[in-house]
Amino acid sequence: MRHLNWDDLRLFKSLIEAGTVRQAGEDLGISHSTVARRISHLEDVVGLPLVSRHRGEYVLTEAGRDMLNVARQINSSVTGLERRAVGQSQDLTGEIRLSMVDAMIHSPIMAALKVFCATYSCIHLELDLRNCVADLDRHEADLALRFTKEPDEHLIGRKLVQCGTAVYASKTYAMRFRDEGSEFTPQWIGFQPQNASKAWRERTPYPSAPIVGTIASLAGQMAACKAEMGMATLPCFMAEPDDQLERLSEVRHPPHYALWVLRHPDLRRNARVQVLVDFLSSHFKENARGYIGPSGQVQS
Repeated sequence: MRHLNWDDLRLFKSLIEAGTVRQAGEDLGISHSTVARRISHLEDVVGLPLVSRHRGEYVLTEAGRDMLNVARQINSSVTGLERRAVGQSQDLTGEIRLSMVDAMIHSPIMAALKVFCATYSCIHLELDLRNCVADLDRHEADLALRFTKEPDEHLIGRKLVQCGTAVYASKTYAMRFRDEGSEFTPQWIGFQPQNASKAWRERTPYPSAPIVGTIASLAGQMAACKAEMGMATLPCFMAEPDDQLERLSEVRHPPHYALWVLRHPDLRRNARVQVLVDFLSSHFKENARGYIGPSGQVQS
């Protein structure tokens, strides 16, 4: 067998995790034909088939399972080495990847990050606004702002603030709610699939209201509220300042809406990361009221 190439192993791992040649190509920034060609080349190098096609999906052969395990072990070792190297840096020049949910772009944090970038002009800030949890062990981000009741024990974390939430709707929708009374049936904009929604609805003032649809994005839910699709439970920091929305319930502080800043232990000595952690801590301390939410009564 000829020598294996790590790039081909990495591509093979991406193909299996993506599920399709096209998606693997998009993830890696190459054409799907290149993915297929390099997988074929890898099988030629190994001298054994690694995958078979079944109903449009890739199924691993025994040799393919062994190859995937090797690829994952190498990837874990390489990622760990890179993370530890980054973790020792005392340089205030370079990149920081910060992961946070898209809801945060509707908070004061964006103005604060503008100040951070101006103050530390040699640090390039990269924001990851995907609503999936960035894997800090795989170094998908250097820092994560994450809503969680209990962070993973092995991560270094600091609780920043306990965020408030409430039920919101557009002002027009809320006016209909008040004026039409029992003749008006409010509808929920859900976050989870409908079959998983019963528990959270029971914790609201409107447990029997039906769900008109689901949007797995807080920013998307807020946009739907403003379009008068229905009502939604939203963080106060994003909905309260918006003059198109009205609060329909008292503010709650669910345990899972505690906001933490988290990093991998290997990055504890990284100067760039520490500067941003300290900056974020100061920001949330100074602006805590906006994240906690108001304590006033709801308009009736």
